[in-house]
Amino acid sequence: MKICVFGDSITWGAFDLESGGWVERLKVHFFNNNTETYIYNCGVSGDKVNDLLKRFDTEATSRKPDKIIFSIGINDSTNVDNLGGTPLDKFKSSYKDLLDKAEKITKDILVVGLNNIDEESNKFGYRNEEIKKYNQVIKEIFQERSLKFADCFGILTKDDFYTDGDHPNSQGHKKIFEKVLHILK
Repeated sequence: MKICVFGDSITWGAFDLESGGWVERLKVHFFNNNTETYIYNCGVSGDKVNDLLKRFDTEATSRKPDKIIFSIGINDSTNVDNLGGTPLDKFKSSYKDLLDKAEKITKDILVVGLNNIDEESNKFGYRNEEIKKYNQVIKEIFQERSLKFADCFGILTKDDFYTDGDHPNSQGHKKIFEKVLHILK
């Protein structure tokens, strides 16, 4: 089985200095359990849904995944690089377009919800109340389409973040990995 995981810097594994991120942990888990499961990490730092939409066809069709996991959307919320945020209606439309493309490849799709951040330490201007709005849109879409969903908002504590307050540290990535693995089983 081939699984492609699409997302942003958290998907890519940024700042998990011990194990390379939650997706890398999935890869190691499947290798250690002698399964014929291959994980492709298609996370790109800074990506928003529209960025992923532009690269999705090329990356997905070249790998021909049996399962697709999406973990994207935090960068669409208000932050120092995106002061107004992606308008919620545009975000919803683009996310649906992304799922439409994915469903042409496989019906086996898992959506990983957005995680919270540490507002006291964050350096990029993200706010949990803003992230919640985007996460709610994702929840509505997953319910409409009856997709599998890993709800990660609120599972991270202050101790689960790298010094920037936005990216999970090794402990935080482990929590996301455990949540995703539980849904995959």
